[in-house]
Amino acid sequence: MDETGFMFGVGGHEQVIVPSGNQAASFRAQPGNRESATVIECISSASQVLLLLIITQGQVHTVGEQRQMENVLATWRFAKSNNSWTNNEIAVQWVETIFDPSTTPSPSTAWRLLILDGHGSHTSVEFCNALWSRHIIPFLFPPHATHVMQPLDVSIFRPLKGRYQHAVNEAAQHVDTIDKALFATFYAQAREMVLTQSAVRKAFTDSGITMSPSPNKVIARLPGHSAPVPEETQTPLQEVAVPASDAAMNATLDAFRNEPDIHRARRLKRAVLQANEQAHASITILEAENLVLHVQENHSKKSAQKVRHIKAKGDQRVLSKDVMIT
Repeated sequence: MDETGFMFGVGGHEQVIVPSGNQAASFRAQPGNRESATVIECISSASQVLLLLIITQGQVHTVGEQRQMENVLATWRFAKSNNSWTNNEIAVQWVETIFDPSTTPSPSTAWRLLILDGHGSHTSVEFCNALWSRHIIPFLFPPHATHVMQPLDVSIFRPLKGRYQHAVNEAAQHVDTIDKALFATFYAQAREMVLTQSAVRKAFTDSGITMSPSPNKVIARLPGHSAPVPEETQTPLQEVAVPASDAAMNATLDAFRNEPDIHRARRLKRAVLQANEQAHASITILEAENLVLHVQENHSKKSAQKVRHIKAKGDQRVLSKDVMIT
């Protein structure tokens, strides 16, 4: 699951052949107000494409806006926010109205995995409770890593935006502005061409997230990465045990400093690094368990206090197109 933003009237960069000497033909206006939308998409490693959610700026859903959309499925979901961005409330409703009913397992008590980034709306108490109560495990990508690990970011969003921007460029000759209805129409065209089952499978393969994980595909995208130089073939050496205590760690470090054989020194170094990684992994697990306990404690306190919250003005519900029209 991931979000991405679109500027309604901003097209892509294109090279256009124009008559020589005609300066006016060298310029083409874009049909733009500066409105924007946030689109939430979710795909699975089994090539499933879930219903999307389009968030636009506003307070209430309008029937006229929905009727003007062309080739937009009646089941598409729409939401409103003050700035066209997602928020905690919309994120929870996305789980309740899109992800949960679209991925119900058999048996219903089976656990599901939701992979997402660390956006604030994905770490709120309400969002976490909505997931855990439905047997959904949230898995957050490491910070600043979605561009190399998130399937949608790696393989889907760029061509999707390219197709949308191409549609905007084509429309610039005929329309003065791109409104919410026209945005949804153009996005539907782009989505149909880009978000196919084969593209979804490729996205997970490109990200290394498969039944046979390929971490090298992720590492290769990191800046400054170079292919490792193969070591010379040597007689296999005895494996070095990972130090499990302070005394063993000190002994391994002493051996590393005094080891004349470079290949054995590398093995000692790997043993030290592996011990360090195991220690960090244990700390990370404890921190995750503490976070879950903290979330559960806060939820219990809020339930006990029974504080009445006043809803903000406006309609921020996630609704489908057919519901709004009827």
